[in-house]
Amino acid sequence: MEQEQQQLEKPFDPLDKLNVGQVILSICLAPFAGTIMYFMYKDKYPNKSKQACHITLWTSGIAFVLNLLVTLVAGGR
Repeated sequence: MEQEQQQLEKPFDPLDKLNVGQVILSICLAPFAGTIMYFMYKDKYPNKSKQACHITLWTSGIAFVLNLLVTLVAGGR
């Protein structure tokens, strides 16, 4: 409970957010770049690492679904 209260009292840190270049990098090179950024930032910038993790998971999931759909549609050819 006390830890949650401390997190609520933290001031906004503009450095604790991925910039546009990092977002593009983690989308294009997912899951590698996003995973590396997650472990790089997890202690000092927790929101930045969480954002990198979410981008990695979403892009990996979307790529898997698209790959599955393409395989099913073109499977007989």
